[in-house]
Amino acid sequence: MIFEKTSLVDVFLVKPVILNDERGTFARTMCRSEIEQHGLIEYTSTESQAADWRKDVSMFQAAG
Repeated sequence: MIFEKTSLVDVFLVKPVILNDERGTFARTMCRSEIEQHGLIEYTSTESQAADWRKDVSMFQAAG
Protein backbone atom coordinates (compact mmCIF):
# COMPACT_ATOMS: atom_id res chain seq x y z
CA MET A 1 0.00 0.00 0.00
CA ILE A 2 1.21 3.48 -0.84
CA PHE A 3 0.37 6.27 1.61
CA GLU A 4 0.58 9.74 0.06
CA LYS A 5 0.26 12.85 2.24
CA THR A 6 -2.16 15.50 1.05
CA SER A 7 -2.34 19.23 1.69
CA LEU A 8 -4.92 18.49 4.40
CA VAL A 9 -3.59 17.76 7.90
CA ASP A 10 -3.78 14.03 8.78
CA VAL A 11 -5.33 13.13 5.40
CA PHE A 12 -3.62 10.47 3.27
CA LEU A 13 -4.40 9.07 -0.14
CA VAL A 14 -4.02 5.29 0.17
CA LYS A 15 -3.30 3.43 -3.08
CA PRO A 16 -2.86 -0.30 -3.56
CA VAL A 17 0.25 -1.76 -5.17
CA ILE A 18 -1.09 -3.72 -8.17
CA LEU A 19 0.88 -6.79 -9.28
CA ASN A 20 0.29 -8.46 -12.66
CA ASP A 21 1.57 -11.70 -14.17
CA GLU A 22 0.32 -14.45 -16.49
CA ARG A 23 -2.05 -15.72 -13.76
CA GLY A 24 -3.83 -12.39 -13.38
CA THR A 25 -3.84 -9.35 -11.11
CA PHE A 26 -3.38 -9.06 -7.35
CA ALA A 27 -3.78 -6.01 -5.12
CA ARG A 28 -3.86 -5.94 -1.34
CA THR A 29 -6.41 -3.27 -0.50
CA MET A 30 -6.32 -3.50 3.30
CA CYS A 31 -3.42 -4.31 5.60
CA ARG A 32 -3.98 -3.48 9.26
CA SER A 33 -0.26 -3.52 10.15
CA GLU A 34 0.63 -1.06 7.35
CA ILE A 35 -2.23 1.22 8.39
CA GLU A 36 -1.11 1.13 12.03
CA GLN A 37 2.51 1.88 10.99
CA HIS A 38 1.24 5.23 9.71
CA GLY A 39 -0.48 5.94 13.05
CA LEU A 40 -3.97 5.34 11.69
CA ILE A 41 -6.98 3.41 12.96
CA GLU A 42 -9.46 1.82 10.55
CA TYR A 43 -13.10 2.88 10.50
CA THR A 44 -15.41 1.14 8.02
CA SER A 45 -19.00 2.01 7.12
CA THR A 46 -21.44 0.14 4.85
CA GLU A 47 -24.83 1.36 3.69
CA SER A 48 -27.45 -0.54 1.68
CA GLN A 49 -30.66 1.06 0.44
CA ALA A 50 -31.68 -1.35 -2.32
CA ALA A 51 -30.69 -4.78 -3.56
CA ASP A 52 -28.81 -3.31 -6.52
CA TRP A 53 -27.31 -0.21 -4.82
CA ARG A 54 -24.69 -0.32 -2.11
CA LYS A 55 -22.14 2.17 -0.84
CA ASP A 56 -19.01 0.99 1.00
CA VAL A 57 -16.73 3.52 2.65
CA SER A 58 -13.43 2.84 4.40
CA MET A 59 -11.88 5.66 6.39
CA PHE A 60 -8.90 5.81 8.69
CA GLN A 61 -8.49 8.03 11.75
CA ALA A 62 -5.27 9.18 13.37
CA ALA A 63 -4.55 7.18 16.52
CA GLY A 64 -4.78 8.98 19.82
